[in-house]
Amino acid sequence: MVMKETHAGECGEHQGKNRLYQCLLTLGYYWPTMKKDAVDFVKTCHTCQVQANLIHTHPTSLQNMATPWPFHTWGLNLIGPINPASGGYIWILVATEYFTKWVEAIPLRKATGAAVANFIREHIITRFGIPYKLVTNNGTPFINKDVREVLEHYQVKHRRSTPYYPQGNGQAEATNRMLLRILSKMVFDYGNDWKAHLADVLWAYRSSPKTTIGFTPFSLVYGTDTISPTELVVPSPRVMQGSELEMDANICAEARMADLEGLDEARDLAKAKSQRNYQKMANTYSKALRVRIFAEGQMILKAAEFVRRNLPSPSKFSPNWDGPYIIREVHGSGYYRLSKSDGTALADPINGKWLKHYYS
Repeated sequence: MVMKETHAGECGEHQGKNRLYQCLLTLGYYWPTMKKDAVDFVKTCHTCQVQANLIHTHPTSLQNMATPWPFHTWGLNLIGPINPASGGYIWILVATEYFTKWVEAIPLRKATGAAVANFIREHIITRFGIPYKLVTNNGTPFINKDVREVLEHYQVKHRRSTPYYPQGNGQAEATNRMLLRILSKMVFDYGNDWKAHLADVLWAYRSSPKTTIGFTPFSLVYGTDTISPTELVVPSPRVMQGSELEMDANICAEARMADLEGLDEARDLAKAKSQRNYQKMANTYSKALRVRIFAEGQMILKAAEFVRRNLPSPSKFSPNWDGPYIIREVHGSGYYRLSKSDGTALADPINGKWLKHYYS
């Protein structure tokens, strides 16, 4: 009673464990376990837990998304809704191949499961073969009967990242940022009809070297680099050489064979550089790593939605944490499914980054 009144009563300030202990001493109270009791009391105070600062350390190790060969893994994501619309189109559906960084994208009026399923078949499977794995978030356009049926038909594994945790599908998120940057510059130069410039954006992206691999996506897919408009304005050596050799089919064939023979080496180099970049990132990431593991049945708090969505706080006094909730399911890739204390299951999974232990 004394501890509760001192910590959370009329004159209580919800002080920390050390200040609570000192306050009790100042008021003339003492008992042998008072210091430990102060620690336990503050630790289990509901108000202190939900109003606590956010945790900025990483809960799990950085996942290595390296893939063994081209077209093994694709990441899918949606950009939008885009304002202004372009001819009624407000979404861009984007697919990024993890090995070569090749990108496919189409505009959509509606982000439906049928549209996504059709895109997977027409723009990925029939062009590049059946992938081993597809990575998406848990949004409705990706989690539905249409997408499930096409993936099951072609026996493609489906890995899901959690909402409001884009790092779970980091490659797709990085591609989105790059495409938007190129698209916004083209729209600034040529007008607001972004749909008309999407093909140019893809061309620019595919023909630009990527820092993580040291090659252009185009060259890792086709074994040679694309001819750019600049080379037509001011003819490059290969353009001039190509026009001179146009009639000599044998020499052209030999040159193309030389390109293709070097393709495996280029892909090996790209894979090695990608792995080195991952190791650098992992070393930096590990400095802010503080493992948080939760078990089924444990009580936890989850970060408030405005925190997870990186939105302004509704008020200065809004708690950073919601709950308590109970861990319902644990998944190996670092995400969890929760339920309320009355047993009601929450629909969306959540990444462990947004959770912390609750003490009662």
